[in-house]
Amino acid sequence: MIERLFGWDQTHEEENFGRFFKAEETQIIATDGRDVGWVQERMEGASIFLCSLYVMPAFQRHGIGGHVLRTLLQRARAESKATSKG
Repeated sequence: MIERLFGWDQTHEEENFGRFFKAEETQIIATDGRDVGWVQERMEGASIFLCSLYVMPAFQRHGIGGHVLRTLLQRARAESKATSKG
């Protein structure tokens, strides 16, 4: 999608990724024993920030991303935290 919208600059993408990606905030999304994506979320005080959500193209439009988001929202409600896109 980035390539289609903005063009692809490998150096820029690697630098940008290096600025925001934090392994300790990241979990692999798996379904039926297969890794199909990843989600990065950050806890800050009374908030949970959704940093990134990626699902492999072959597994998109199967409800996986929606399930991840619903789970995040349920956890935020259970922990009385606000949610935000960050």
